[in-house]
Amino acid sequence: MGGLDYVLGSDFQSNIAAQSLRWDKEWMRYLSIHRDYNFYFYDMDTPSYALTVGASRIASFTCKETYSVKLFKTQAAQVWAPGSALVGKTVLEMGCGPGMFGRMASRFVGRFIGIDASLFALHIARLTSPKNCEYVHLGDAEKIGALRGVADTCVGRNFFIHHNYTDSIWILRLLKDVLAPGGIISADFYYNPGRVGEPRRYTAADPLDGEHASALYHFEEEDILGLAGECGLEVASTEKQPHLERHFATFRRLE
Repeated sequence: MGGLDYVLGSDFQSNIAAQSLRWDKEWMRYLSIHRDYNFYFYDMDTPSYALTVGASRIASFTCKETYSVKLFKTQAAQVWAPGSALVGKTVLEMGCGPGMFGRMASRFVGRFIGIDASLFALHIARLTSPKNCEYVHLGDAEKIGALRGVADTCVGRNFFIHHNYTDSIWILRLLKDVLAPGGIISADFYYNPGRVGEPRRYTAADPLDGEHASALYHFEEEDILGLAGECGLEVASTEKQPHLERHFATFRRLE
């Protein structure tokens, strides 16, 4: 079954309300802890918020440079994709949360689309983002269905780390369906074999943690290759970044 068909199916749609509430509570927890989360509430629907780097320079960035660049004050892009796959493109972010990346990316992408399970996070994103940002809830079947083939680039930003192997299958199949010909998917899997077995840290094959939505799932190379095979994708590249606890993968559609 294709990813869009799965998400639009009755089983998924009947369960999304419970998942939405689960992630609403997780975002409330994030925003209540003692950290500087002021940026989540900056209203960037105004030209007075300028990025620290221009679009022409971003277009020349490698994946590593894009990931680490500070786009606004201390806020890094944290997206593992070449700048040429972002600047002027239709970019879809899976798990966009309150729109942190969308607000910054709106200055250099052609169109930004964010998808998330949390209505609470999406409400913040819509209140604070420029007009070329569009945010879609996974329970909005009409808008999800209209996304087939629209995206040049699909990205995850601190997103795939929270999904196990089984969950990643439907996510990648969905992103495959929304990709335009020649498009890419950039995934940010969790990588830290030494911490598997600690609280909230699992292998890719483990079941989802029923209590903690933000649990982490460790992915090895064979897990990523297995996902590609099951989803009809090819692995264009993978790169482990142990200091970031990330195993980045770039996928392309098999035409």
